[in-house]
Amino acid sequence: MIRLEAICVAAFGTLLGLAGGLFGSWKVSGLFNGAIPQYSYSLPWPTLALVVLLSLAVGAVAAALPARRAAALSPLRAVAAA
Repeated sequence: MIRLEAICVAAFGTLLGLAGGLFGSWKVSGLFNGAIPQYSYSLPWPTLALVVLLSLAVGAVAAALPARRAAALSPLRAVAAA
């Protein structure tokens, strides 16, 4: 359950970041479209797909370590420590 939540949060953050970055690059490309004759706007789709996959993997791994530590902790000790 914790991994699923971490992957959902990572996916949401990745999609928001990609949407903002793609929108920003698209708007900036409109400025250069007529000013630089050699300029053409193209997206590196394989790189973007790799970024999405890596961010999901990092989100899952980052959630695994604290989840294992929390699972190993006795609930009574956790309440007593708080």
